[in-house]
Amino acid sequence: MVGAGHDFVAETSSTERRSRAIRAARNLLGAVARLLIMADMVDVHMMLANVNKAREIMDRLVTAESKQELCELFGSLQSCLEQVDESIRRRILELRDPAEQDDLQAARAWLKLNTNIMCTASTAYIRHPEVDQVRMNRDFAHSQITQALQAIVDILQGNAVNSDISYMEPSSYNDHLHRPELESLLEKIVSGAAAIADSENTRDERKKRIVDECNHLRQALQDLLTEYEKNCGRAEPSEDLDLAMVHLGHKAKDLRRHLRRAIVDHVSDAFLDTSTPLMMLIESAQKHEEVATVENGKMFQEHANKLVQIAGGKQSRADFAVEELL
Repeated sequence: MVGAGHDFVAETSSTERRSRAIRAARNLLGAVARLLIMADMVDVHMMLANVNKAREIMDRLVTAESKQELCELFGSLQSCLEQVDESIRRRILELRDPAEQDDLQAARAWLKLNTNIMCTASTAYIRHPEVDQVRMNRDFAHSQITQALQAIVDILQGNAVNSDISYMEPSSYNDHLHRPELESLLEKIVSGAAAIADSENTRDERKKRIVDECNHLRQALQDLLTEYEKNCGRAEPSEDLDLAMVHLGHKAKDLRRHLRRAIVDHVSDAFLDTSTPLMMLIESAQKHEEVATVENGKMFQEHANKLVQIAGGKQSRADFAVEELL
């Protein structure tokens, strides 16, 4: 490239030298592109290796038989997950697809949340293996972490996440039967999503996105039903019907993603600092400050109610809305 460039600069009017310089520039650009692709592949391979290592440690955690073994495994798991988290954080900044960014953010937050639950539940199970509830808590945390790791793998490998959406054949469509049924199902989905959007714990930005995605989903369903009506008597479905199906699937996934992020926000905001209200209450009581103790007691009660609300009702409504989308 350097030689061809020098030759062209020495005689810019030469068509042959210009062509050689252009070919050399294209070859250089192609080589740089291949280098960047290879570097990205190496980066992805290293992230996948860390994820697989975390999976192996998780499987060993379930079979740990002593507290010492459990502590050693958790130390290894924490170190491995820190590497995964840092690499995923950098990867999010490099991605151009907002959907993939949100999915990785959700998986990252879900890992952080359930790792502590896994640690607590596993420790409790080592002490009380006869208690079924403790084992169920441990298994639940294990499954949640496994799902989060699998979501990371799917995104890194370019696979679709939760894409198991089925569609009706045009020949089976009955407007009088299926339109009311699908519209009713849609309203149930919107109702569940609205319950999350209207929650005082939902951030304003996320609330707006949920409302927008509900409207987009409504429009996508109407477009799909219109295409079904047009294709009822046809032997082969039209391309517009296929596009409408794909569009509806994308809108459903978008709404599901924002609902998940909203729930992650709820949990992270509620459990970010659970000790401060209690410590303030204890401190004011120790100082015999009656007014401050009453106020801090109210604040502690409100915070405790919020924790119960987040852990119970809000999560169940989110599960309902998300599962309906499938």
